[in-house]
Amino acid sequence: MVSYHIPLQVPNTAMIVTHDLVRPDDDVHYKDKIPVGRRFARAALHLAYGRDIPYTGPICREALVEGGHIRLLFDHLCGGLESRGGPLGGFCIAGADREWTWADARIDGDTVIVNSSQVAQPAAVRYAWSKYRCGANLFNKAGLPTPTFCTDTWPLTSRGKLVIEKD
Repeated sequence: MVSYHIPLQVPNTAMIVTHDLVRPDDDVHYKDKIPVGRRFARAALHLAYGRDIPYTGPICREALVEGGHIRLLFDHLCGGLESRGGPLGGFCIAGADREWTWADARIDGDTVIVNSSQVAQPAAVRYAWSKYRCGANLFNKAGLPTPTFCTDTWPLTSRGKLVIEKD
């Protein structure tokens, strides 16, 4: 089993994921602020007012190494997982050598299976872990995106290289 550190450790806080809303001409500020505001409102309605509504995308809770692949388990499925805009993207994988490579990923029921022909014995997965989201398109059925995550506790650099960048 690979450990995963929950990014939110302060009670009554939420992480609003918006990487799917960025357009190339947006720079730092979103031109269309309504979807961002709706996501903030969902979190406030759930956390502050106790409304039973989806407020976050799938949160990776566990990663299981199963032979030549890693199976990711999630909370906040809201009916299931889905890929938006094409095959799953944004996943990279590494073995114990910490050499990262882009990975193949597929939804398998309520889990995601990640592997690469270049990594025979995988040890860790990172999702949307680069300067750009690199095709990160995993959502729950409520239409909320999965936040950036990693299953490792390694330093952010590997042998002097920053996270991999997609061409």
